[in-house]
Amino acid sequence: MSPQIKRYLALLIMFSLLGINPGCSDDSVGPEPEPEAPALVIGIAYHDETNRDLKYIEKTGEFWGEPEVVHYEGTVGQYLSMALDAQGTPHISYHQNGLDDLMYAVRGEEGWRRFTVDASGTTGINTSIALDPQGNPHIAYRNETIDRVMYASWIAEGNWMIEEVTGSHPTGVEMLCRGDYGFPISLAIDASGAPHITWVTAGPDLDFAYATKPANGDWQITLIDDTNNVGYVASIALDAQGNPHISYVEGGSPDQLMYAWKIGDDPWRKQTITAGDPSDNCRYPTSIALDDGGAPHICYYNDNNDLGYVKKSEGGGWIYEVVDDQGDVGRYCSLVLDAQGTPCVSYWDFAEKDLKCAVRYDNGWARAVLDKAASVGMYTSIALVYR
Repeated sequence: MSPQIKRYLALLIMFSLLGINPGCSDDSVGPEPEPEAPALVIGIAYHDETNRDLKYIEKTGEFWGEPEVVHYEGTVGQYLSMALDAQGTPHISYHQNGLDDLMYAVRGEEGWRRFTVDASGTTGINTSIALDPQGNPHIAYRNETIDRVMYASWIAEGNWMIEEVTGSHPTGVEMLCRGDYGFPISLAIDASGAPHITWVTAGPDLDFAYATKPANGDWQITLIDDTNNVGYVASIALDAQGNPHISYVEGGSPDQLMYAWKIGDDPWRKQTITAGDPSDNCRYPTSIALDDGGAPHICYYNDNNDLGYVKKSEGGGWIYEVVDDQGDVGRYCSLVLDAQGTPCVSYWDFAEKDLKCAVRYDNGWARAVLDKAASVGMYTSIALVYR
């Protein structure tokens, strides 16, 4: 064999090990395959009133899975809240009746794990859970025994730091917390890990309060609205800069849907939402989400027994739509937006006692029943993530 042939064979072997085709130029190499799009995961936690259980249902891909029982001992799953971490793992806070404890559940590879967070008196009412940038859970809730807003931060498995949300109230009134269902507590965590909490104070006046706590700082409390009978069924969301945006109801004749926001150190601003006649006698929860442009989207249950939805247009006005008006629908609604700003709402069908979900498409709202086993769907909480 000639030396030239030996050199040629050696080059062929080297090219094959490196995955190079010596007969092709660089220009002929095929393009890199497109990376797979992140998978969308949507989860809904809710209460099974008949069996007194906490349940969860999830959609990955095109179809919803079967409902899962998260906790079934006693009456569990009331006043719940749910969040998904970056891996799509659900984290749920809720009240365990009978024991009157604040509970937390998380799903692992071997199923659901449940922990008692706070067992000091009657506690765990109106829970709201949010995850920090590291995926650790934080829970705001009411301790009914002392009528206070409490805040629990995850330290390690089974170990929580619990503190009272307290500070200098702008009016000097003692910081109590109104606690039945129409007065929920709402929590969000910003990119720095700081909590943002809203609630209605109890006492002579029903003031609408907001608290935040910077790292290594004290609670800072302001009043969003002090016109009395305000802050019902509130929900909070943060924009990309960490500024709070809140939907709520101002009591009156009729009860009026409201929107409040705060930019940096500026005072709170608020706006009455008018779009046709969307918000006469709003009841039960409102739920707010912000799209990538920072525009608020709000769903709510109204006095017509319908599920309503509004979003703020680029021109500053509000666009109103009916999501569902088939019977008595819309209680316990919870709203999320996908990456394209498409709204997805979970809610309870009171007449049929079913869990329902609605998604907005170009040609209108598509609605589906996700669980119709006896009386299910109360206290719904929805979340989504791309993983």
